[in-house]
Amino acid sequence: MEPQARRLPTKAVLTAEQEQALVEARIAFMNHCPFFCYYYYDQLTEYPTEAVPTAATDGKRVYFNPAWFTTLRPPERCFVLAHETYHAVWGHSKRVRYYRAEGTIEGVKFIKDLFNIAADYVINADLIMNKIGLCNPEWLYDKTISGTDKIEEVYKTLYGKLPPPPPPRRPCEEGEKQEGKGGGQGEGADDKPSDDGKVGPLVTGSSKYGRGSQPDKRAAAAGGRFDVIEEPYIDPVSAVPDEIDDITHREAVARALSAAKAVGNVPGFIERLCEEIINPQVNWREHIRMILTGKLGSRRETWLNPNRRRLVLNPIIYMPGRKGHGADLVAVWIDTSGSIGKGEYNAFFSEIGGILVDVKPKRLLVGWCDAQVRRTEWASSLEEFWDHAYKPTEGGGGTSFVPPFQWMKANDVAPETVVYLTDLYGPFPSRPAYDVVWCATTNLTAPWGETVRIHA
Repeated sequence: MEPQARRLPTKAVLTAEQEQALVEARIAFMNHCPFFCYYYYDQLTEYPTEAVPTAATDGKRVYFNPAWFTTLRPPERCFVLAHETYHAVWGHSKRVRYYRAEGTIEGVKFIKDLFNIAADYVINADLIMNKIGLCNPEWLYDKTISGTDKIEEVYKTLYGKLPPPPPPRRPCEEGEKQEGKGGGQGEGADDKPSDDGKVGPLVTGSSKYGRGSQPDKRAAAAGGRFDVIEEPYIDPVSAVPDEIDDITHREAVARALSAAKAVGNVPGFIERLCEEIINPQVNWREHIRMILTGKLGSRRETWLNPNRRRLVLNPIIYMPGRKGHGADLVAVWIDTSGSIGKGEYNAFFSEIGGILVDVKPKRLLVGWCDAQVRRTEWASSLEEFWDHAYKPTEGGGGTSFVPPFQWMKANDVAPETVVYLTDLYGPFPSRPAYDVVWCATTNLTAPWGETVRIHA
């Protein structure tokens, strides 16, 4: 069953005290974890509302009740913002939608509330271990659960601890009055609760990390949870999910990681988190698309024109503005030594053509080389690219990767990224200042740059 479209809740107007609490939270957020902070301001929307008792996220918005938020200490507010951003970075809203549609998680019945709890345990453990913000004494924490644990495995463990359902009630004889109200589960019912959004007092134990805080009574009443994972918002008019697409998400994660590295604050768990998102185990077509869209981007940034929307925040947050094109110049080189088969050649150009549509470079250089540069062409559109791609080109000699880079240097060509289709048999030049992606038809690995295996 598809989720029903819903209207966004009414935004709350913050009082002066609540606005100040939010400012303090932003400052603590920037100081404690620049990676999460960058992603938060790059992709997510702050959404104060009284429609939620504490906090929530749908993967694109961070909802929080301003009255509840103000009762927390600044480090706890930082913890909340990092926690919600963690949900978004991991794509938990989409995972909830997927598992709900499947009805199971790795063979175990899906209960949305329980998935939320499992995710909270893992996230809170990671944040506590890395001292990001401060965890309220009432929030979910279990020292036996680590931030490196797989949420699905934690879910299955918690599922096994759920209390059994009440026994099935004896069918009423005709005319017999049945005692009580409601009913248990009939014969054949699942041996665990249904997904009614409530799990009950399964897990109320919490961390005493941060004892100086006042207990969060609202979270305590919810068994230790202070947020809800909502499925991606679906517009009631268009019925289209309002969510961050995968390519944009990966680009944003890569930008956030670069920003955190720039200030020298990247905890190990952030590196692990980003590696799993940016470099998943995928086939070469998805891999090369991910690499190039991550390096080139469909929405490039520039610090010459700061993002004006972020300059009005308190405190002022400087973030780069957007450029119209994904890249200024991309160079594509093809090894013509005779080692590239027709299948690899066609598959390579098909994928590169599609990627260029996504990243929209201003200019494209296409070159052919064996032991010397045989031909170069310039293209400013996909049509020109295809016209050049299949023209006959001289080749068949030995292989050297040095001439293309010498040619570009001699002609003052400085691409943002070079994509090179080759078998990787040949001498390499010294590493240039720009990125190079080697699309290899063999199992060899280039001494520098990214290597992607091409299979027709």
